Amino acid sequence: MTLSELLLTATRQSQLTAALANLGVPAPLETCIAEAEADVTRYATGYTLAGAARNGFVRALALFKAFSLCGPVPADIQRQYDEAIAELKAIAAGQRPNLEQTAAAPSSRGSWGSREKVL
Repeated sequence: MTLSELLLTATRQSQLTAALANLGVPAPLETCIAEAEADVTRYATGYTLAGAARNGFVRALALFKAFSLCGPVPADIQRQYDEAIAELKAIAAGQRPNLEQTAAAPSSRGSWGSREKVL
């Protein structure tokens, strides 16, 4: 996800960027996006999320992270975060049977001690 995909107004983006400037992180909004992407990936492991749904989850988590670092979280950001994290927790718990599951990774087990030749 890119900074523009956060869908912030120019005013809100500049206010948020200014508020995060004192964190000592070169690109704080981009860092929040990267952390949110990792969170969504972790919660959705084993499931395929459509691009738009994934972006919505990442956006909600990234904005919550950013606003929580610089002060009180606005009510609309808090509501979006609460909805997204509840849905992600349900996905992680396997409570969304309508989601396509990803193919299982091949086993990493070798054939130690077997008659098969291990290359």
